Amino acid sequence: RASYIGLSLSNVINISRQDSYLAGLIALILGLIPLFIFIYLKNYNKDKNIAETILDVFGSFGYVINIILIIGGFLFALVVFSDLIYFVNSQFLFKTSPFIIGVCFIIPIIYALFKGINVIAKTSLIMFIVVIIIIICLVLGVFNGIKLENLEPCLVTKPSALFHSAAIIIAYNIIPIFLLTMIPTNMVENYSYKKTIIFYFLALLSLINAAFLTISVFGPELSLLYKYPEFNLLKNFEVGDFIDRIEKIFSLEWLVALV
Repeated sequence: RASYIGLSLSNVINISRQDSYLAGLIALILGLIPLFIFIYLKNYNKDKNIAETILDVFGSFGYVINIILIIGGFLFALVVFSDLIYFVNSQFLFKTSPFIIGVCFIIPIIYALFKGINVIAKTSLIMFIVVIIIIICLVLGVFNGIKLENLEPCLVTKPSALFHSAAIIIAYNIIPIFLLTMIPTNMVENYSYKKTIIFYFLALLSLINAAFLTISVFGPELSLLYKYPEFNLLKNFEVGDFIDRIEKIFSLEWLVALV
C-alpha cells in the first residue's frame, strides 16, 4: 500500500486511464494467490524464518535461492527509498540536498531496528488505522468534486493493459508482504491468518478507492500531469471550514509506512 502513491498509481493511470480502478479490482482477485502462499509459508514452520525454511527444503541450493531473494529485497528497498527521498525533496524540502534527506531517514530506521519488530508493527498498525479514517473523511471531503463523466467511456482499455496494470499493483503492493516471512511466526504476538486476510482486503480496497477518486475528480489526463496525483487530491480536501490541508497527515502516514 505504501508503494502505491509514488510507484504504482501514476503508472497504472498511464496504462489504464479511466479504467484504473478496474485494474485494482483485478489485482485484488489475482493477489489472493500470493496472499495464500504467504499464509501457507507463515504456517509451514512457525519456529523458523523463510531463509531457514528454504535451507531445510532445498539443502545447499537454498543458499543460492536466499542470495537471489536478498538481492531482490535490496533492490526493492532501494527503489522505494529513492522514491521516498524524491517525494520529500519535490513536495517539501526542494532546497535540501537529497543526500541530507536520506541521512535524516536512515537515522530513525536504525533506531526502529534497535527497538524491535513489535514496536514497528504496532506503529504501522496505528498509522494504518489513521489512514483508513483519513480515507473515509476524504470521500466525504471530495464528494462534491467527483465527476462520473471523467470515468467515461468505460471498459475501453484492452484486457492486456488492465492485466498489466494489475501486475504492477501486485508487484509493488502485494508481493512485498513476503518480506514478513523473514520473521518467524512465533515471534509475532497474536498472529492470525484471518487478520492478514482482513487487512489485505482493507488495503486493496483503499487502493481501488484512491484510483477511483483520483480519476473521477481530476480525470485521466490531468492525473497524468501529477507525479503524486493522490497527494494533490488531498490538497483539495476540505470539510466545512475547520478541516483542510489533510495531506500533511497523510504524508506522515505514508512516510512511516515506507520507512
